[in-house]
Amino acid sequence: MRAKGLTIMAGAAVVAVAAAAWIVIRQAEQTASSIGDQGPLFPALAQQINDVGTLMIADAKQSFTIQRQGEDRWVLKEKADYRVRDDAVKKAVVGIAELQILEPRSENPELHQKMGVGDLDKPGSEAVRITLKDKASKDLASLLIGKTKASETTMRPAEIFVRKASDTKAWLVHGRLEVKADPMSWVDKETFKVVRGRIMSVEIAQPDGAKAEIRRTDPAKEEFELVGLPKDKKAKVSDVNGIAGGLEFVNFDDVAKADAVDFSKAVVATYRTYDGLVLEIRTVKKDGKPWVNFKASVDAAQVAKDLAKTDEKKILLSAEEVEKEAKGINDRLGAWAHQVPDYRSDNFTRKPDDLIIKDAS
Repeated sequence: MRAKGLTIMAGAAVVAVAAAAWIVIRQAEQTASSIGDQGPLFPALAQQINDVGTLMIADAKQSFTIQRQGEDRWVLKEKADYRVRDDAVKKAVVGIAELQILEPRSENPELHQKMGVGDLDKPGSEAVRITLKDKASKDLASLLIGKTKASETTMRPAEIFVRKASDTKAWLVHGRLEVKADPMSWVDKETFKVVRGRIMSVEIAQPDGAKAEIRRTDPAKEEFELVGLPKDKKAKVSDVNGIAGGLEFVNFDDVAKADAVDFSKAVVATYRTYDGLVLEIRTVKKDGKPWVNFKASVDAAQVAKDLAKTDEKKILLSAEEVEKEAKGINDRLGAWAHQVPDYRSDNFTRKPDDLIIKDAS
């Protein structure tokens, strides 16, 4: 099978949040402790899992809302409805439904703080609160998750202090539950990958008109050349080749709608592959952080060369695969701005002088 130049970062193992999958309860994992089970913390939730439409998550510092769109899509409201990982939602909701009571604990607010289940508005609160609502915004379950008494292992679930948000009593429960109060930890960070071997050329255009271009004339060549390099100068080979490999792994730290970021004075990097993909990456700084926007297209003339048929390394894509790749990038990422790490944006913003060794003979 041909190796794909476009690799979905999350992998095929991500399971969609389908109605049937919600009902699976891991009875085998709910082994009784020496204290003994006293039943589920939320007895009705196992039968209401398919009704969940909203997750509201908060700690003492921030809060955010994850909402269902349609049957199998979840989005983060505070990030302009950017897609959330379906598997993360499933794991949280099923995890809450599976929590089993081990024993009741104190109703004393001071002890609640020590267990990590104190109210979020209390000084020093370490709790994470999660509320599940149905599609009509009715509460199905709401609890404060505190400290872990015994960590999860492959053989047994964790023991965790929790407290129902509407109750004064804390509980020691066991289950497999992790709810992070960082909204970006829920975001679907599936992007794309274009391997270095596919790259034919890269042009980086600065807002002032300055351009740096690297290219190779033969896909069998490993090294890229800096176009227009003066005869008395030498190129920084590692940086030149670093640009070519800039799409091997694309990660990001934050997201926003593309129209919320001013790209009018962006540095524009245009990657072209031997099989016809053209990827335009606009980069700007906002509040000191680099933000990028991706736009993909297909070079019909390059596709017509159909080099994939003679590709010994089996990394070039067919015309059909390139069309699908470009559409996938645009559909998934085109309407968004992504904040990327500085080391990632460097490959998209190099100036001509950045690629030349100073005072080389």
